[in-house]
Amino acid sequence: MITSFKRIRKILPNNFSVTGHICSIKNNEHIEFESSLERDFIYLLEYNLEVKRYYEQPIKINYLDKNIEKYYVPDFFVEYWDGTKELVEVKYAQELEEKHNELSTKFKAAELFCTKNNITFKIYNEHLIRTPLGWNAKFLNYYRYPKFDLNFDEITMIRNRLEELNNSTPAKLIKDMANDESKQAELLYLLWYLIANYSITFDNDKKLSMNTLIWVK
Repeated sequence: MITSFKRIRKILPNNFSVTGHICSIKNNEHIEFESSLERDFIYLLEYNLEVKRYYEQPIKINYLDKNIEKYYVPDFFVEYWDGTKELVEVKYAQELEEKHNELSTKFKAAELFCTKNNITFKIYNEHLIRTPLGWNAKFLNYYRYPKFDLNFDEITMIRNRLEELNNSTPAKLIKDMANDESKQAELLYLLWYLIANYSITFDNDKKLSMNTLIWVK
């Protein structure tokens, strides 16, 4: 039984890929990444309401490769509110293809480990991460947790007006509520905040824009 998913290794800066960290609200700590693809995957996890928590570089899986002892550290462990768990590898499709033989041994070890621990092993490439949903998650992350006080009277006003209209688009709604461009900019920020926090919704399978159809959830 697994009791801890403490980070196995620290991600260090390098000259070959984007590294850094994201402040995770779900985990209340910084989550490290060692590629822009991992970073974008983290945005998806933060945005997904079904995700309870997650950890980067979570465990070390030991295995034998031609009688040589090796180990494999998957990129993420993800736990969902319904109790399901995933061990995740994030890789570009080209790398998965070019290093198929090398990676397949690691992945078989991960699958065996997951089977024994009631976990699902999943591989995510850019085609699964950099989707319209992925773009929306990354864009809205900026607005989800503002670092300054919001005008909740205006937030209520935006929501009420959209309810009156039944549905609209960001462009039409903001123009309907204000003529002054600076005021429109303020209201637009509040609108993105509402959308980022699921108070106003839209078709998440399409890239969010000023012309996206939106409505009150």
